[in-house]
Amino acid sequence: MLMVVFLLMLTGCSNNSVSTSKKEVMKTDNGNFEIEVAKGFKAGTDDADLSFYAESKDSYLAVQSEDKADFESWETYYEQRKSNIIESYNDPDMKESSLKDSKGSRFQFPYSEDGVNLELICEIVESDNYYVTKIGTVPKSKKQKEEQRVIQMMESIKEVD
Repeated sequence: MLMVVFLLMLTGCSNNSVSTSKKEVMKTDNGNFEIEVAKGFKAGTDDADLSFYAESKDSYLAVQSEDKADFESWETYYEQRKSNIIESYNDPDMKESSLKDSKGSRFQFPYSEDGVNLELICEIVESDNYYVTKIGTVPKSKKQKEEQRVIQMMESIKEVD
């Protein structure tokens, strides 16, 4: 179900540039989150708690937060989300890496949706009160240029009061 939300965001192709960002606090049903939004990105409106898209409509970021009380443990949440990612995408080129500043992991791999070749970046992390899944996409042709911007936005997300 969560993956369906993110798959709905995977459309478009165009060009984008930039390197500066601005901090925004976004209010969600599950609390408030601060994010450094890269220049050229705008807040989206979909079923995710937070969503952003490049003005050029070629790169996306969606964030879903879930209350810790709804899960037995971090391990339960993490294994469920990891299993969903592996089952949904089952890509032999999937790379999993630890996150240096957060409890969780990043998964990264090529993905194709409706003939559009993308790089999918997914993080499963624990914040103070929530478990959070972040999914970003960038066109394969712009991977080197856009990937780091999306990752920087992902890494900047913090739970705030």
